[in-house]
Amino acid sequence: MVIHKDKKQPASKEVTKAASVLSSEPGGACFRDIAKIVVGPEEREFLIHKGLLCHYSEYFRGALSGSFKEGLEGAVPMPQEDPYLFEIVVSWCYTRKLQDMADKAGSEMDYLDLINLWIFGDKHIIPALQNAVMDAFMQKNATVKHIPSCYILHIYENTMSRSQMRRVVIDLVAYTGGLDEYVECTKEKEYRHEEAWGDLVLVLDKRDQKACELNALPKRGKCYYHVHNDGESCK
Repeated sequence: MVIHKDKKQPASKEVTKAASVLSSEPGGACFRDIAKIVVGPEEREFLIHKGLLCHYSEYFRGALSGSFKEGLEGAVPMPQEDPYLFEIVVSWCYTRKLQDMADKAGSEMDYLDLINLWIFGDKHIIPALQNAVMDAFMQKNATVKHIPSCYILHIYENTMSRSQMRRVVIDLVAYTGGLDEYVECTKEKEYRHEEAWGDLVLVLDKRDQKACELNALPKRGKCYYHVHNDGESCK
């Protein structure tokens, strides 16, 4: 349940040519050349249309369109990334539907997989993927209503200050009943992140009491936790 409007903090604004809304469809030119992405320590190879990947990702646009080795050879090594997650990303690029290889829809996927997909999108500047993951994350939370506190540390260790994923998990802790568990969990220093505590204190100081009583986030626009360029929004 949601109860009031809060327009003070809009969705994160980025400056990128990468699509952040699914209404920005890739054109025919995106399906010409093929790129090879080599993922993980076992060097699993993925073949994907170069233009399609560049349409959604500023990172790959730079890697594959320049005069560097990756651009000239049409191949990008990603030894630190997870092939399982990248396979989901490739599927999403073609279908624009978020689902894992067992055909679980986004909101049915594990929290950690969703979080890691968002982090991958953040790292490789894929805003439309981040927004699709965020929508699935919120849909899952509407049913499960519980995020393991240890995931908050993982998020803070892998995202930048004021990221949308940080914002949403802190809001959920503050508003939807996870505060006591988080306080208890972070008594152990290994689960404590000082920036997370600082962000939480700021939200607690300003949170709406009626929303707290209903264990609900304040009413906000669909794109509140999205990543968009100025002037863009989801339809």
